[in-house]
Amino acid sequence: MCTSIRISTIAWVVALYLIPNGAFGKGAELNQGNDCEAVGMAKLFSQAYKHCMSSPDASGGVTVALLDCKQDELAVQDKMLNDAFKRLTKRYKDPDLLKRLRSNEGKWIKARDAVCDSESADAGDGTLSSVAYMDCMLRMTTLRVRTLKLFEEVGAF
Repeated sequence: MCTSIRISTIAWVVALYLIPNGAFGKGAELNQGNDCEAVGMAKLFSQAYKHCMSSPDASGGVTVALLDCKQDELAVQDKMLNDAFKRLTKRYKDPDLLKRLRSNEGKWIKARDAVCDSESADAGDGTLSSVAYMDCMLRMTTLRVRTLKLFEEVGAF
């Protein structure tokens, strides 16, 4: 289910740039690697996604099935992202903090798009390119949801 998800160096640099110092707490470490379990990604996906990815077509590598599963999960994660962002904007009343939050989110969107375009281009011109793009969008959106939830939990913004 997670074999094609990889955390690129560029993605980590972008994530670290956009995450305020201390957002993960003292001594927290970000774990890079090619294994989904090593970065904790698998537990962040919905059960529906896990079920979809275990279907015969998706687990067999059929591109259309993979893309359908990933697109559906991206919609789930995108809704969670929007909900978390709305909660943060309601939480903070200071106009300067709200401006910073909105600016940060805009920077993240641009960075996500650039990283995913790059990963897609690195995959070549075939169908792998579209799978790489969706993997990246799903991975980065899922990580951003987690980041915003951490902001909520620790008041890091």
